Amino acid sequence: MAGVEPAHIFVRKNLSVRWNEDNVLPLCHRCHLWAHRRQKEFKEWVKKLYGEVKWNALELRANTIKKWTVDELKELYIFLNEKL
Repeated sequence: MAGVEPAHIFVRKNLSVRWNEDNVLPLCHRCHLWAHRRQKEFKEWVKKLYGEVKWNALELRANTIKKWTVDELKELYIFLNEKL
């Protein structure tokens, strides 16, 4: 049985959206491979899934440079751990 894998829409090295919940989707292994191999199609699919407003907000954030402070990272760590 295949498991679920986290597929990032914008690459993880993009720190402005790396830990943004809108930047990740649960996909099976086969679909995750498709997303990596056909990135343009994958992003078009996500754009339809999210709608223009949500997609545009995510894309804008992904295209904005973010330099995290230590305090911001600590807050993010606490926030994400509380969600778990």
